[in-house]
Amino acid sequence: MKKLGIIGAGKVGVSLGIGLFSSGPLRVSGYYSRSEKSARYGAQRTNTKVYASLEELIRDADVILFATPDDAMEALWRQCLQFNISGKIFCHTAGSLSSSLFFDRTTKDVSACSLHPVLAISSREEGHRDLGSAFFTLEGDAAAVEVFRRALNDRDISYKVMETWDKAGYHLATAAMSNLVVALGKMATDLLAPYGFSEDEAMTALAPLATHNMENLVKKGPAAALTGPVERNDLSTVRRHLAVLDDADSADRLYRAASEVLTRIAETKHPERNYEPMRKLLKGEDR
Repeated sequence: MKKLGIIGAGKVGVSLGIGLFSSGPLRVSGYYSRSEKSARYGAQRTNTKVYASLEELIRDADVILFATPDDAMEALWRQCLQFNISGKIFCHTAGSLSSSLFFDRTTKDVSACSLHPVLAISSREEGHRDLGSAFFTLEGDAAAVEVFRRALNDRDISYKVMETWDKAGYHLATAAMSNLVVALGKMATDLLAPYGFSEDEAMTALAPLATHNMENLVKKGPAAALTGPVERNDLSTVRRHLAVLDDADSADRLYRAASEVLTRIAETKHPERNYEPMRKLLKGEDR
């Protein structure tokens, strides 16, 4: 069993400590945080230790996990380089950063990787409950990756080991499925407001549509899940949609851009149909 010291006791750090590293081959030994209150909360939830300093955590742990905001990680690593870190394993949880964050590690006899849950963790109190069904990605040095592979295998959690390169595109994919869907939901509820719908009423009305559509997308894939006026090549309906939107508004740009993606999907689904008029309409070239 290896001891894991977690730096950062927010939603990610506490959820991982409770849900993934409370037992098994890699176990949390305690927390260090700029906020002693937060570190104490994480330690209480996992029945572990509060570290008074970064150096103390590094000295005590075999594996050190950065669960801080992404933009704080480089400065944190620079601090770690000031201590004796030889033989240690370092890992971070940033989706958009690779293990290259841990620069100069070979000269320090350090192995490093990144671990990212493909999951929106919204609460440090309850976030651990969803980890068992989450998908994880790993990348980095083989020795470091293997330590976390064992921990994930012990929990029977699905994961993929990625090559080490710029992870911005990977993280963009997760943001598209998570954050950008929220933007579309906000656009939909705003469009119902002029018709007397409160936000709660709009969500109640749209929830079955959104849930069913997402289930189809996940189970069947984009092409099979696609329905609606773009797929039908219904130019009249799309024109009416565009007439509702203000050309200068972000909702108009969002609708057009998303519908252009739908057009490409529809073309693969229905190669016998001519979608060029739809493409011109969405680009404003039919005027």
